[in-house]
Amino acid sequence: MLNEQQTVDVRSLRSRLRQLAETESDELMVLCYWQASKVLQRLPATVSGEQLMQAARHAFRSPLNHELD
Repeated sequence: MLNEQQTVDVRSLRSRLRQLAETESDELMVLCYWQASKVLQRLPATVSGEQLMQAARHAFRSPLNHELD
């Protein structure tokens, strides 16, 4: 689990999501991985846990093509 101060390498996270999607047989999970990857595209290369959670909350409430404020 990630706390608010820890940082995440967004490229590594996107790469892991791609790997998970490629091996997943459940179409719903593939869609979830794809949507999460789309959210990560809008973030800088490194983010804090807090920034990652804010982006996820924003994406959950907004259309997928909506830009982050």
